[in-house]
Amino acid sequence: MDTPSIRKTRATILYATGALLLLALALLLVWALRAIIVPLLVGAAAAYIVIPVVNFMERRGLNRVVGILALFAILFVTVFLAARQVGSLLPDDQEKLNLRIRIQYKLNENYARLMGLDETMRKGNTLYSVLGQDLDPLMERVNTSLFPDQEERDLLVKSRDPSLNPPPVSDEVFQMYVVNAQFMRRILERKAVEGDAAGGTPLAGSAAVSPAHAAGMLHTVGEIASLWIVTPFVF
Repeated sequence: MDTPSIRKTRATILYATGALLLLALALLLVWALRAIIVPLLVGAAAAYIVIPVVNFMERRGLNRVVGILALFAILFVTVFLAARQVGSLLPDDQEKLNLRIRIQYKLNENYARLMGLDETMRKGNTLYSVLGQDLDPLMERVNTSLFPDQEERDLLVKSRDPSLNPPPVSDEVFQMYVVNAQFMRRILERKAVEGDAAGGTPLAGSAAVSPAHAAGMLHTVGEIASLWIVTPFVF
């Protein structure tokens, strides 16, 4: 016979179980959508910031939808003008090479420090154990896109000729390139180990370090843009 206390206990267990299941589902949903959480938050924050502007425009007699479209127009014009300004300041090939080497060096340095990677790049801290599987392929593609091709590597080797004045790259940038090359070699070694473990054929070194740079970079930019395209819709 059910007593009030038994029914109360049963209801408590049922509600607690339901709450735990909902919490687990919510956590799984957040984990599945973790890549677009930041774009979602940025879109929501931008909307919150411009609400006073839209309200002010509406009080001035401007339709709310028109006001929002006007803000979008201002945003796109600003981005367009900024892109044109940046385009006029684009560096030449030699400056691009220097910039790519520096970017790759800083990117790898900060990534290794943040993830606590060891020399083999297969062991890291707790953050790496959670995010490494998702971030490692992206880091490999970015490194492959930024790494100098064969012609650029020949130029870097020639830059050590003391008769060249000024050299194509400084000693500092050349040392960064050496570190980047070591980082790329560790990537290849890790892929070789993973390929052997999976019974596959690892990538050849020349294929991995001599990519179509433009295509690789466009692919990476496309991945990032596909995530951030949700921001204006949330806004």
